[in-house]
Amino acid sequence: MWFPFATEADVPDAVADEFVDVQAALSEASARIRAALKTARFEVDSEMSPTDPAVADAIRQATLAQLAFWADTGDSTGAGAQLGGGSILSVSLPGGSGAVDARTKQEAREAPAVDDILRSCPGIDWAVQY
Repeated sequence: MWFPFATEADVPDAVADEFVDVQAALSEASARIRAALKTARFEVDSEMSPTDPAVADAIRQATLAQLAFWADTGDSTGAGAQLGGGSILSVSLPGGSGAVDARTKQEAREAPAVDDILRSCPGIDWAVQY
């Protein structure tokens, strides 16, 4: 299987400098992109690599965007989005600027550019079929 979706050579030096282990960060970013693609459909070969070079490039670019996002925010785990208040049933607890609902916390873990890159690739189909 084609994983991770980018190589160390693809990572700009300024981004690579922000990580102790660039290869491990690439694996984590690739896992995040794999999760973002779970409802996507595109043609793959016998080794599960995209057959369309535009799809492969979009996935690589999304992986690099995710890595750059982590370098910019200093938060590869999403822990920063977890800070703040929360709620249990009808009780809400204030607590800074953190997100309070699970969806917002999850969305804060993904680079905004990832969705733009992947959804603008014509070789990736996002239509739900039953």
